[in-house]
Order: sequence, then structure tokens, then C-alpha cells
Amino acid sequence: MLKHLAIDLGNTNTLIAVRDEQGDEALMHLPRISQIQASRLPGSSEESDAAPYTLVPSEIFHSDHGPEIGGRAWATLEHDERPDAYRRYSRNFKRQLLDSFLEARHSEEGHRSLLEASTDFVRLLCIDLLIEIEREFGSRHVPSLILTAPVEAPAEYRSWLRNVFNEHLQPQNIRLVDESTAAALFYGQEDFGSRVLIVDIGGSTSDITLADIGFSGDGMPIGAQLISKSGKFIGGSAIDDLIAEKAFEIQGLQHPSSYNRKTYLKAIRAGEAVKKKLSVFKRVNQAYEDLQAGLNINMFFKQEDVNEMVFSSHIGTGISELVTQSVAEINQRGIETSSISGAIMVGGCTLCPPIRAALEQAFSDVDLELFDSPSEADRFSAVVFGALRSVDAPISQDYLLHDYALRLKARNGNTVYQTLFPKGTVIPCLSDFSLKASKRSANQIGIRISVGELYRRPRQISEDDQSGADAPLVAAEFRPLSAEGHLIVIPVDPAAPVGQRRYQISFAIDAERQLRITADDTLVQKRLLDNVVISNLTEAAPLPDPGHSAALPANAPGRTSSQKGITELNPNPGYNSLELEVSRILRDMPIEGYLISNIIVDGRSLHEVDHLLVTPSGQVYIIECKNYKGTWSGGINCGWICTGPDLVERDILARPVNPMLQCRRYIGDVMRRLASQYPEYQFSKACLVVGPDEAHLDGVSGCGTNLLNVSNLPGFIQRMEERRVDRPRVELDAETLKRAFYLS
Repeated sequence: MLKHLAIDLGNTNTLIAVRDEQGDEALMHLPRISQIQASRLPGSSEESDAAPYTLVPSEIFHSDHGPEIGGRAWATLEHDERPDAYRRYSRNFKRQLLDSFLEARHSEEGHRSLLEASTDFVRLLCIDLLIEIEREFGSRHVPSLILTAPVEAPAEYRSWLRNVFNEHLQPQNIRLVDESTAAALFYGQEDFGSRVLIVDIGGSTSDITLADIGFSGDGMPIGAQLISKSGKFIGGSAIDDLIAEKAFEIQGLQHPSSYNRKTYLKAIRAGEAVKKKLSVFKRVNQAYEDLQAGLNINMFFKQEDVNEMVFSSHIGTGISELVTQSVAEINQRGIETSSISGAIMVGGCTLCPPIRAALEQAFSDVDLELFDSPSEADRFSAVVFGALRSVDAPISQDYLLHDYALRLKARNGNTVYQTLFPKGTVIPCLSDFSLKASKRSANQIGIRISVGELYRRPRQISEDDQSGADAPLVAAEFRPLSAEGHLIVIPVDPAAPVGQRRYQISFAIDAERQLRITADDTLVQKRLLDNVVISNLTEAAPLPDPGHSAALPANAPGRTSSQKGITELNPNPGYNSLELEVSRILRDMPIEGYLISNIIVDGRSLHEVDHLLVTPSGQVYIIECKNYKGTWSGGINCGWICTGPDLVERDILARPVNPMLQCRRYIGDVMRRLASQYPEYQFSKACLVVGPDEAHLDGVSGCGTNLLNVSNLPGFIQRMEERRVDRPRVELDAETLKRAFYLS
């Protein structure tokens, strides 16, 4: 019977391992989509024949006959003659998804399609996986699932990873472990010593972890004490691009991405083939042919050519910086590098000569030796087998990689951040800060708690400053742990006076990396929340227990029981944190109405209206959300630009021209649909473009108060409704509105 299942979702390949009740471990082969690689399996002797190991290529292709993944994706694509076939193929989506979560923060329109492709891959992987689990173990039940993630993976990626596998495998228990920490447990054997330094170079990320491993009598790990961990978003898949770009440049051709999707993908795949062959041969001549584009190229490269390219690129620089950063952190923790016997290379990309050369140079600079994994299979499977061993070997002395802070509203209306747990804090821990809070308005029924990762950067110092002092660090970005912006609402006494600071709130993180909250009403000596879990900093951000009587759920309506409030006709989890926050704000408002989200109203395009709010006063609000943080500029008849905190300018994407014109584009269709069901009533309309509170909107002209920050949305709608209090009311009902917008 299956006891534990581990999955290492990789940028290039995905590996799956199982452990049965007898304790036997093996890689799981999925006959339809896996590929076989010839090498020795973990534990086999040098004298044994080369044994195969199995992996699933992380690729997906949506054909006319349905999606194909793994080994079947590219094979099916090559036989598809449709002009748009290559646009339906995705690879390297882990790297792209991590980048999208980190940089776009849901503001780019391409994020949705990327998320859908990644989710489709996992869904189809799980279908084949469950079939094979049932065939081998007699049941599809998964008692325990262990997933791995890069050290620096953002909370959104970890949440997505956990949720998508949880949905499609429905395990009894699920947990997450850092990839390089898992590999340390795999190599935590007496052959390598108890202090293990792992260098894990994957297709999209690179991690370095140092840990002390404890052993049982049989030499197997029984625990790990984490000393340091560092990561960067660099990986070997970027070398494929470098090789393809250089090959085109040598031929006097434009960048591969300037051609169509087919030419680009085939060029990158040829670059990957060159990279892999250079792991075995000193020089390679790879033919590349694209008859449609009229291209016929011999990609001739020597190892030293690619080494030089990588050394002078962001890959070589990033690897050097990662090693330097890791060694500095190890020394800061009081560990001498002389106590480390060497570093073990993990990950398929450490087979690549330029990666090895960059690592050898970086580690020779800090006087540490590099060791190879005993076999190619070990190099690929160390993470997934180490994930299985993490079940029996708890990891202690883990620590936080980011500052975690509480988002507060100052009396002057500005947003401020109070650090709860500084970067580097060892868990479990109790925050030194406790919040003393009060009601700020007479009708307030709860205190919203918003905690997130806080990123800082040096404050810009004027050129006139000659002091030479280092610039102080200031808050640059706040990433809430919950998509709704807040994690929990603490109930307050309706009769409590405004401004009476009677509520004391404290925070802690337990050994399982769960964020806990305790809240007391100090005036009446009553505990409102007692060490309640409100988020998991390793995995997702789970909702508070709905059965906990003391806490209001995160979407508790801010209205009295006698008011009907706003009803959402098509509750949608959405993909944009700002859309979710707007939806939550609207549901909390003390007015009546119906909310429709993410609907297509214009048959000429597939763009969705983010939110449509219809109220009995006859007012229709068409709301477009744009989650760009920084300074906005532009005009009503031209494109808009957002200058971010990093001073990089980004176009605020919209069709046509800008978000306000995009919002106005759908007015006619919305009003026609309402008129079809309410022919006797004349509705009024308002187009609103909403940005996050971290956006400065004054640089956009011609939009007036219809362009606003999200925190100002309730006040705008409230004022509009007050102006219409004497207007004739329209009897709205859910079924009629559903018919109008094709939701029934």
C-alpha cells in the first residue's frame, strides 16, 4: 500500500517518488508520458548494469484531440501542421510562473494564460499518476504528499503548487519542503559526513543549503538542523536561449524571438540539444532547419565557447553572487568554511560544463571543494527522494528569508508597516511587537489583520548628501499572505467607544511555520482569539477555521443583519489579487445590489469585465482593475505608463489604448442587456478604473474621480448612492440579471 508520495515539479523535468508500507522507495514511471534515462538508480553498486531512471518532461501541448503532456507533447506537436500549433505549446513554465508571480504580481494579462497552462500540466499529470498508483497499489488513495519548492519561491507560487495538487490528488496530508534542504537529507549519510552543503542548480532556480544531519543506528537521517539557505532565480534553461541567440547572430540573423513562435521554439530546442551534447563531447555540430522561415543553420559550438558566453552573462554573475552570499551567511552564523568538507552538486544542470566551470571558479574563490553526485540518477532524483525522507527527519532551526510585517493605517490616512518578524528569525518564535487597537468608527464591527512579506531597499539619497553614510532601508513592497488582503477579522464590542485602545493582539510562528494570533479585550478581560492559526508560511495561506466562534471569517460583511447587502451572482476565485480585494470590499458595503465578476460582454473579443455592480437605485458600475504599483501617467486619449519603485517604466496594458477607454468600450452592450430584461427602467452608468493603494494616480489626466485607489472605492460608491436616494427604485432579482448576462 502507498504510504508517501513525493513530487518535484521541475522547470525541465518532473520526478515522482513513492514509499510503500514496507519502507521501499522507487521512482514512479508513468508509461504514457514518462521518458527513460539510462543511469544507475540510488543505491545500486558501481558493478551493476546501468539501470534506467524515469522522469516526465515538463511540457504541454493543446492539440485538437485534447492536451498532451510529458514525452507526448513535442512528439504530437511535430506532426501538427496547423499554423497556430506552436502557440499552443508551453515549456519552461515553472521559470515563467515564478517570474510572473515575482514581477507582474498579477498585473500582466499574460499571467492568466501562463497559470492555466501550468495548472493543465499538473491536472493531466495527476490523472496519469492516479491511474498508475491504482495499478501498482490497488487504490487511488494518497495518504501523504510531499511537494518541493525553490528556497526563494514566493508565497503565491507555494500556494498555487499546494492547492493545485491538493485539488487533483486529494491527499490526506500535504506538506512542502525546500528543494535543496530535501537534497541535504538524501545525502545526509555517513559517506558524506553529517554537515552537508548542497548546490542545487535547476532549469529555473539555483539554491545552496547547509545543514547538520543527525543519524540513526542504521546510518539513515533522523533529523536536520538548518544552518543556512540561499537562492536565486537563475537556471540552466537560460543557456538554451544564449546558444540559440549566438547561433543566429553568427549567421547575421535577427534574434530568434523576432521570428514566429515555431521558429523560436525550434531554435531554443536546438540550443538545448547543443547544451546536452556538450556535457559529453568537447565540440558539437547541431543541425537546425526551418523550411518555412527559410533557415538552415549548423550550430557549431565548443565547450570553451559556451563557457565564455555563460561567464559573461547574468547566469555566471548570478552563480558567483549566490556562492558569495551563501558563504557570507554561513560565516555570519559562526560557521567556519573549514568545517565543511565540500559541496555536493545536485540538479541536471550541474552536468553542463559552463555551469560546472562557473561553480568551480566561485567555490575555489572561497576555498571549498566541489563533489559530483555518485550517479546521474542521484543528481536528478536527490530532491524527490530527500522529500520522502523529510517525513522521518524533521528540520529544526529553520528561519525566515523575508521580513514579515503588519499593514496599518496611520491617523493621517497613510499606510505604514510594523515589522513582526525580521528576516533571519529562527522559528518557532514570538513577535516582540503586540498591537494595541481600538474602534475607529462607530459602526465598525471588526479589526482587519493584514500580514505580508515586506521587502526593503535603500532610500534614495540626494546628490548633495556628502555624509558618506549608508542609505537607510525603507519599505519598497508589501505582499499580503492572503489574496483578499487580510487574513482574519477580530470581532469588537459594538458598544465600545471610538478610540478606546482596549484590544491587545500578539503574533507567533510555531514549529510548523504556522502564523498564529492571540487577541484579548483588556477592558473586560476576555480572550477573543486564542493562538489561532491564520496562515502557513511554508505552504499556502489557509482561511481561519470557520467553526471558530470567536473570529469572523475574512469576508465577513460590514453591515447589520437587517440589511440584505450585495449578492455575488458568480463567485469567482479570480487570478488577480486586486480583483479579489475589490470583490471583498463590495461585498462588505452596507448597500444592496448584485455583483457580477469576470464576464465577457463583447462578442468581438474575449476580454472580461472585471466587475459589474448593479444597485436598486438604477446605478450600474463598470469596474476595471489594474494592479500596477508605482506612479501612473497618461491621458484620457493616450496610453498609460506606470513607473514602478524600481524606476522601470511599464505600459499599463489595455484594449483599446488605456483602461478608461477599455472600461467605456462595454457600456453599450451592458446597457442593452439590462434593457432587454428591464425595458421600463432607465439605468445610469459609471465607469471606474481602480488601482492599488500603492499606485499614485495624479499623473493621469482627464479621468477625474473615476480613476481611484482601491481604498477610496467604497466612499465613491456610497456618495453616488446617496445622490440617487430620491430616484425611482428598480426591483432587481438574481435570475433576471443572470438571464441578462447569460449566467443562467
